[in-house]
Amino acid sequence: MMFTGIWVKRYTVIKRVALAGMALLFVANCIELKGTRWFNFDVSGFMQFNNFSLVFIAIAIFVTILFTLVSGTEIRKVGNYSADYFALIFFIISGVILLASFQNLLILFLAIEIVTIPSYILTGAEKEI
Repeated sequence: MMFTGIWVKRYTVIKRVALAGMALLFVANCIELKGTRWFNFDVSGFMQFNNFSLVFIAIAIFVTILFTLVSGTEIRKVGNYSADYFALIFFIISGVILLASFQNLLILFLAIEIVTIPSYILTGAEKEI
């Protein structure tokens, strides 16, 4: 998402790419929830993707899609860095995915850091008024 800002400067295109990525992530998560496994990584002891975590991840992605749709004018105030703004939102979503599926305290710590650091950056980002 962050590299989209290199080639595309229009906000509407960047927002559509972000929404398409989140929709694709939501659909992939729903397919995994029905039982089809796309990837088979050995993460035993670190993460567990059961029905509870997949439902929580689906809710988090859906709320992020709604947030992106509703806060369109506020994201536009960021200016030329809206692609970076969406990239930070994707980092937060990846931290939420780790938070929903952790089994190890190390993964919990990493997930909390992945959620909080982009949140601090988004809070301190200068917005055009």
